[in-house]
Formats: sequence, structure tokens, C-alpha cells
Amino acid sequence: MALKTQSVLRAAAALLCIALLPACSRLRLPESNLLRFMERSAGRIVYAGLDGNIYTMNQTGEDVRALTTDAGDSAAYYYPAWSPDAKRVAFVGYSKTDGQPPVAVFVANSDGSGLNRIFSNPDLRPFYLYWLPDSKRVSMLSGSASDNNYALNVVNADGGADVSIGRGRPYYWAWAPDSSALVSNTGSRMQEPADGKLTVATIATGVDAREVGAAPAYFRAPAYSPDGKSVVLAIDDEGTDTLVLRDNESGKRQVLARTAGGVAAFEWSADGVHLAFLDGGPAEAGPLGSLNIFDLSDPAAPVLAKAIVDKVLAFYWDPAGERIAYLSPRIVPAAEGEEGQRLLLSLSIMTAETQAVVEIANFEPAPAFMSQILPHFDQYQRSGSMWSPDSRFLVVNAMHDGKPAVYAVDTTGKREPDFLVDGQFAFWSGW
Repeated sequence: MALKTQSVLRAAAALLCIALLPACSRLRLPESNLLRFMERSAGRIVYAGLDGNIYTMNQTGEDVRALTTDAGDSAAYYYPAWSPDAKRVAFVGYSKTDGQPPVAVFVANSDGSGLNRIFSNPDLRPFYLYWLPDSKRVSMLSGSASDNNYALNVVNADGGADVSIGRGRPYYWAWAPDSSALVSNTGSRMQEPADGKLTVATIATGVDAREVGAAPAYFRAPAYSPDGKSVVLAIDDEGTDTLVLRDNESGKRQVLARTAGGVAAFEWSADGVHLAFLDGGPAEAGPLGSLNIFDLSDPAAPVLAKAIVDKVLAFYWDPAGERIAYLSPRIVPAAEGEEGQRLLLSLSIMTAETQAVVEIANFEPAPAFMSQILPHFDQYQRSGSMWSPDSRFLVVNAMHDGKPAVYAVDTTGKREPDFLVDGQFAFWSGW
């Protein structure tokens, strides 16, 4: 999985080439103090402060807890990830201090207590963390100093010896709901020779990995059904990119749709009734795609609502499984005194049953969100949530007075988004 930092300018330029959408006058998310007085607690938000420390806070930006306090010239912390039970946070630490590993993975309780270094390896540089559903173990993707591959490892959240799962580049995966297995998509068919591979690995008693028996099409992260009985993949079916539902017990595959040949992304609703599917379109069209929804209440007879919304960059199911937040690009004139154009992201909410859509905000994305999270949104939504647990708010990484900032966005669209704090890599706690 190519989660390394990319050029924000290149990402913005790519979007400029694919769509020139109508101008939008809302260039900044204004602040609303109503949120601070009107809302009950809705979980906590973790974020990396601009000082390099990791913090958690409530949805009003108050009750801030520091998980680290020593960031500075010789230390910094990034890439936080909540445990599914919302009790702990894992994150990556970087150090220039003699005698300390240059890169390590840490875990702390959400209130800042119990800080513990759980992993370091001179050959590996972790940059993406994904808790197993049992909240007892953390999987991590790392760059390797010894070769050009990424390495996937699992370690207990309390520390101890790690387990090597596999290597590949890129590397995307999803955990089974019971934490007993994972499905991975590694390599690429775009290379010569093509080395793309789909693998199912069980980890109950050692790592037992077996290939699925089909080559991957253009997609990133697999998606387990909430009950763990099946997984959605995009495969190369005799030269045609095909979305399939694979039964995890029998291995049988059911065709859901033929894709348009671009990068596909998909995710289940929490209740397992719907599957959202972003069809990336022809490769030359860029990262935009059409958002579709399957009704899988009867998996043997899937019903597809096709191309509900076009020009979509990313989407996120709410925890209730009823609504989808999605992002689309907007190109607007540059600010006064600046030349050229400016990229904004439009945030909209769609109700799954009716496909009714309401636009709730437009914002200038923070560089870390634009370059690291958005290009791999389907993998990141396996490990973190933009939604509050009560499905009322979204956390957004946007620019504020020239700095990356964290906003809480009311998904009803009835009031303005609320500025919380300067920071980045913000995610909401457990579903």
C-alpha cells in the first residue's frame, strides 16, 4: 500500500486536470460556537498536534488529553489509530535521541495514561496502523530498509514478539470481524511481469496463507462482510475487471458487477444490507468515479442502484449504516492577491435507501489528508472513522488561517462547521 507522503501539489494538479467544477464561494469553514453548548458527548477525537504530540479531545474541542508530551526537535508522533473498543490509541513515534529506536510504535490509553512502546525493528519503518477487531493486537505496515517491499506485521497491544504476515508493494488488507484471518491484495498487475496477488491468511495457530485463485483487478482494500461470511474483491475475470462476492467457507464467487476498468473501492454498511461501490471509470479519467449502492439483503439476488453520484473521490459509511458521506472536488478562483485556481473538497451526505443528497460543507483539505489519507481512503476507513459514534458529526482535516486544522461538521447541514483545534490525522473513536 503506497501510503508514503506524496506531493500535495501533484495531487491537486491531477484533480485540476480531471474536472473543472462550478465555482464555490465558501473557501473556509467558519466556526460555530453553538456546538459547544448544544451537544452531548459523542465519543472522542484523536489527532496529531502541530507540535508533534498526540492528543484526544471531545467533540467540542475540550477535555483535551495529551498522550505524549515530549515532542520537539528530537521527537515527534504521527499516524494515530483508535482501538475498536475506543479504550486505547496506537501511533508511530520518531526519535533522534541516542539510544532510542528512530521509529517505533506506541500504545496509550485514551486518557493519556499507560504509554508503552510495543514495537521497533531496525529494518522497518512503520507508517500505517490498523487494530485487529479484538482490540488486543495491532497490525502495522512498514517500509523496509533491506528491500523495496512493504512489510505487514502484527504485535500484541501490550507488547511482545511480533508476527510477520507478509511482504509486498503495494499492500492492502482487511481483517475478518473475529480477528482470525485477513484478506490481502498485494503487488500490481501494472508491473512487468505482473505480480498482483490475492491471499487469505489465517493467524489462529501461526500464519497459514493461501492464494484466492484469481488475479486482482484495479482496486485497493478488500472488504469483509460484517458477519465475516464473505468478502468483496475485484478480480480479473478472463480480461474483464469484475466485482465479486466470495464465500469464505466454500471459496465460491458470485459476480456483482463488471467494473469500468479504473480503480474500484467498496465498503459494507454496518448492518450488512448495503454495499457502496466506487467505480473508478477508465484509467485515463483519473481518480474520480461513480458511486453505486448494492442492496444485498438477499445476497443471492443483489440489486444495484447504479451511478447515483458522479465525480466522487471518496466515501464513508456512517456507523448506523444509513448514510454515506462523500467527497468531490471543486475548483475555484484563487484567493484575492493570488494567481491561478484553488482546490476545495465538497462534502455531501447521501441517504442509502432514498439516494437523497445534501451538500453540507466545502473546505480546503489539509496537506496530510490530501496526500496520504485521501488516495487510500478505502484502506483508512478500515482502521479509522470520520464519523462520530452517534452518526451525527464528521471530523474533517481542513486548512484554517494557513494551518492544518480539525473541524467537527454537523451532518444535518443546519449549522456551520465548528473549528476545534490546529492539528492533523484526526479520527473519531469507536463505532
